[in-house]
Amino acid sequence: MTKALRLLDRHFEEAVCAVLLVFLMLLLMIQVVLRYGFDMAWAWNEELTRFFFVWFVYLGASLGVQRQGHIRVLTFVLILPSPTLRRVAMLLSDGFWLIFMGLIVYYSFDFMETILRFPQGSAVLDIPLFYVYLIVPGGFFLMMFRLSQLYLRSWGLMGGETPPSEAEEDKFATPEGRRAP
Repeated sequence: MTKALRLLDRHFEEAVCAVLLVFLMLLLMIQVVLRYGFDMAWAWNEELTRFFFVWFVYLGASLGVQRQGHIRVLTFVLILPSPTLRRVAMLLSDGFWLIFMGLIVYYSFDFMETILRFPQGSAVLDIPLFYVYLIVPGGFFLMMFRLSQLYLRSWGLMGGETPPSEAEEDKFATPEGRRAP
């Protein structure tokens, strides 16, 4: 893999989320200053901020999958007697999660087809809602890709390094990955 592709693989969601967050903060700051400083507001500002935020959330969820930072309830898994059973339970759990994400992608394409057949624009900016809703299948597909990528890398079937989980990066985490009391 070339250096540019490795960089894109590691930092795509992070970079896009950072740019979206900067635009979100700028737009919100402008809106607050205009509203409270000059007693006026731009209608388009709120709508654009909302659309940026929706994209930010879905891309952030994909980033959470890549960094293994999603919240999990591991009570059942941690009481299993052997590490092999724990790995199987985690694999089953992630398998169900992958199936769920696949169903969301599948049905969101049906929804996107409906939006293409009956196009609508947003209320103020008249942005085609197709572009706004495109993040639903795109975000869930990215999450599926990142989860599959984590397993392929951990099994040695794909090049690159598996990023450490949030628990592994936490200096207060116990060896089992749980946060120390």
